[in-house]
Amino acid sequence: MKANLLLIGLLLVVSCSLNKKQMSDIDKKIISDLNFDENLISLIRETTGSAIAISSMNTEVEYAFKDSLQYEHFSSKGIKALVFYEDQQKAVEIVKRLREQFAQKGYCIYVSETNFGNSKDEVTILKTNDKYDVLRFEGTNGINYDIFVEDLISKLMVWDQKYNLKIVASGMDFFEAEYTTPPADIMQFAQEVYEFCPDVVDQGTETVEALANEMARSNTLYLWWD
Repeated sequence: MKANLLLIGLLLVVSCSLNKKQMSDIDKKIISDLNFDENLISLIRETTGSAIAISSMNTEVEYAFKDSLQYEHFSSKGIKALVFYEDQQKAVEIVKRLREQFAQKGYCIYVSETNFGNSKDEVTILKTNDKYDVLRFEGTNGINYDIFVEDLISKLMVWDQKYNLKIVASGMDFFEAEYTTPPADIMQFAQEVYEFCPDVVDQGTETVEALANEMARSNTLYLWWD
């Protein structure tokens, strides 16, 4: 009996070892160049075999800052990122599974590009203790409504205090976060969201009521500007 248990244990260890993807020399070189935590990034290798690469802030996002000095101040930090690609559903699952562990170590992980199943989504990891650096790095904005990145951050900070937002995704023209403290009045919150981001209703849910229902169902705040 003991021999059988030992054999089963050995088989489980071998199976786990085979399923766990190993860090390649290229992975280690990229992580070393970024001065990222190798043990932390190795968690990615437990969930995906995607190639990883270094990404830096795109200079084109300067237009997302109302004041060029704000852009210069942020870009002077020289924040770089690690990116990899995964299927849409798995990308979100990885972000939700790892974001707390990453945040505790001073990193943000989020979906930075969505392709709605047409191709793999992009996942980005930033080395920063400020989760709003995600929006600055991506230049997230609603420029058609004169909403610059810092305007967006100011609004999100207000909502964050009320609803405890956990970032899922952020790109040039979109933002997604889960809220862990549901709004007491979801219709009122939906109206606030609509006034700040009309496109999410006018080109999305079509009515504020439908937006409220969707946010209540998903516990998710989603912003998008055309």
